[in-house]
Amino acid sequence: MVMQGLLSKEKREQKITEWTEQIKYRYFLQYLLTKDISVSASEIQEYYNNYQNQYQFDDTVQLSHILVSGQEEAEYAIAKLEEESFSKVAKEFSIDAETADQGGGYLGYYSETSSFIPEVYYETASSMEEGTYSSPIQVGNEYAIIFHHQHLPAINLNYDEAFQEVKQDIALPETTEEVDGSQLWNQLEVDFLYKE
Repeated sequence: MVMQGLLSKEKREQKITEWTEQIKYRYFLQYLLTKDISVSASEIQEYYNNYQNQYQFDDTVQLSHILVSGQEEAEYAIAKLEEESFSKVAKEFSIDAETADQGGGYLGYYSETSSFIPEVYYETASSMEEGTYSSPIQVGNEYAIIFHHQHLPAINLNYDEAFQEVKQDIALPETTEEVDGSQLWNQLEVDFLYKE
């Protein structure tokens, strides 16, 4: 999701459906390719301990902003937001030229530990509903209005939850078979029915 940029709600739901199918396919295919490879519990534990962060994802928020030089400009931008889209107002009024010109104020996804945005952005967005913008907030000598597009909650897979995935991650490089989806269909005895 983080690599997709801004998506409409419909497109986001479509992508989630596609990704879910792709993940299932990949997971079952990896399972079939690795099920006969022996991996000890100690290997799995050691791998999990060493690479635990690849099974952990921080709480993140997807943001855009409008940055202006003073409170009066911020109030004017807020008034314009009653009539026009956030993106359009950002392009017209934001003094952050890079985000205003290229993406209508779009910043991307950020977590609490991100050093690329002011801390107050994440703190403010955490208390906002998705699809809403903030009141002006002071950031140094400037004022910002942030738009909270989406919230992705943290995912922290413990050892038991990650066990099968870790086992496959260790075993997969040891497979000598060509990766081919037909193995999955053959082993599961899948019959395809085609309709004109």
